[in-house]
Amino acid sequence: MKSLVKHWTTMETSIAAISQIQDFVETTPQESPSRNGSTGFKPEIDANGGMALTLTHVSAKYSVNGSNVLSDLSLNIAPGEKVVICGRSGSGKSSFLNVLLKMIHITGDLHIGHQPSSSFGNQELRHNLNTIPQDPYFFPGIIRKNLDPDSSSSDEAIDALINRVGLENEIAKCGGLEGELAIESFSAGQLQLLSLARGVLNPRGLLLLDEATSRNSVDYETDKKMHDMIFEDFADQTVICIAEMNYIALIVWWWWIKGGL
Repeated sequence: MKSLVKHWTTMETSIAAISQIQDFVETTPQESPSRNGSTGFKPEIDANGGMALTLTHVSAKYSVNGSNVLSDLSLNIAPGEKVVICGRSGSGKSSFLNVLLKMIHITGDLHIGHQPSSSFGNQELRHNLNTIPQDPYFFPGIIRKNLDPDSSSSDEAIDALINRVGLENEIAKCGGLEGELAIESFSAGQLQLLSLARGVLNPRGLLLLDEATSRNSVDYETDKKMHDMIFEDFADQTVICIAEMNYIALIVWWWWIKGGL
């Protein structure tokens, strides 16, 4: 009887999970195909490698009938500028990045690389920007495809970058570049380094960092290594960094010793 009750409860839980997944698939709104179409979008990148960004009277909301999370925002970021956005939790920092990635409903004028956002599909836009969130995403597949999805880099370049971030042993355990990327074999900090390495291999002109070096995710050594790579490899690119309030002093100090202030 005890075993019967246990297995019956497990079955009910599993069926409920299937029902919830089905409900999610059927009721969750999705982007319309027209917003994902291919229009040959290619943002204009400055001669030095940076990308311009302009917002004019932009407001944003997470649902069509919802209230604004950002209202009447105007901002001009020149190619190659380094911008840090800070504020308390819920102040709209991550919402700002969602605006740039067209992940939420926006009104107003958004120009990225001197191109109006209305002239290209969302997938094209996201493909042409480098984004490193606090929890980086990797898809199932081989390590080479995760680090170089466009197959634009040589094996030597990828191996050199892996050695630079100090993950050659972990990659070797997975079977090298042709091995499957085992996420569970890497710490949170190591995954952030892999994500940053992917950005170095695929320069886009604009780097978006959403608390990517938060102390909740990386240790001091990883944090230092990431900042060194950002200042060296993205020196000419435009960088927008979302940071915690208590992290601003460290960032300012780091930029100062690197000669950025």
